[in-house]
Amino acid sequence: MTLIRPFKGWIASNAHCGRVPIKHIDSYSSDAIEEELSSNPYSFLQVLAPSIHSSSELDLKERFALVRERLFDQLFSGVYRELSQESLWIYQIKSARINATGVVGITPISAYVNQTVKRHEQTKAARRDTLAVYLDEVGIHADPVVLAFSDNKDRFKSWCCSFTASSPPSVDLTVDQEVHQLWQLTDPKHIEEIQSLIESNKSTYIVDGHHRIESSLHYANSKYEVQGDADLAYFMSFFIAEDDLNIKAVAKPFTVSFSAQECLKRLNSYASFEHCDLEVTSEEHSLQINHDNYLIRLHKNASLADLEHCLNNLPQATSTSDSVTALLLRPKAYTVYDLKQAAESEIPMAAKSTYIEPKLLTGLLIYPIA
Repeated sequence: MTLIRPFKGWIASNAHCGRVPIKHIDSYSSDAIEEELSSNPYSFLQVLAPSIHSSSELDLKERFALVRERLFDQLFSGVYRELSQESLWIYQIKSARINATGVVGITPISAYVNQTVKRHEQTKAARRDTLAVYLDEVGIHADPVVLAFSDNKDRFKSWCCSFTASSPPSVDLTVDQEVHQLWQLTDPKHIEEIQSLIESNKSTYIVDGHHRIESSLHYANSKYEVQGDADLAYFMSFFIAEDDLNIKAVAKPFTVSFSAQECLKRLNSYASFEHCDLEVTSEEHSLQINHDNYLIRLHKNASLADLEHCLNNLPQATSTSDSVTALLLRPKAYTVYDLKQAAESEIPMAAKSTYIEPKLLTGLLIYPIA
């Protein structure tokens, strides 16, 4: 199966390249969004603004229709340039925390359906459905799904290093002390060599973009029923060697209207809890209840996602609650092995359990799916 193929689309033009792409929108505070919108007319946030600020009287389709109008304004006013050749892109990110290199292309959604591309986290249906409406109305991917692999990873990195060392980048910009560089690959021989290295892997793993790939599948299925157009069944992807990843666990806070003992009682269907006087190491899952720490001993066939689901369904504390208990669910420090084990099992992690770098810029490359 072809895991990666080149594509035509758009890239931020040379004149505006440093001002167009943005970090993932979830990383911006409300004040930072307002500052970017007021100071930078070329920012991709200008495209997304109607989905952030539109009146609550507008439904999702109407909001995303306004996003599409903003997109067309940028595509046809010189902010982007259209690519005349099908291309892959070497994408390199360097910072004090990370030095990672991968390749951007497009991947058939069928690779996800047949589990050549595997997930390690659950997704939320509401988020998936919202993004599917976005795809239907706006018709682009502007943020690649990140996929990790292990087979031939050293040869892959060596190939990319050799190419980048001998050729100047097509894009070279710095965002928040991170250097982002891209090299365009159009030579069929180069493309075939990259494809061969990536496609030697029987399995690849979603690192970032679970909701994006689920929404792509949801969107493609709806379009197949109407049009049967196979060209709609691709998503923009970024393939990276697994040892270039930087993985962080995400602690999740809860405030519930139960006593600490009642909380433990409600959770004991999934785990037992061992009080820990010392600081809990990063090697094990733990739960902090008020100021007490507990090691989590999951029961057989139970997962941390089950605990999170249970906590989400407990009555949340309000200002009138008689009893207020603060909890912090802290996963252990995950490794690539943990992610792969979760992907191969029938018990994926809870949604947003991990924060994984590198993070690519949004809106630098655009792949039109319609």
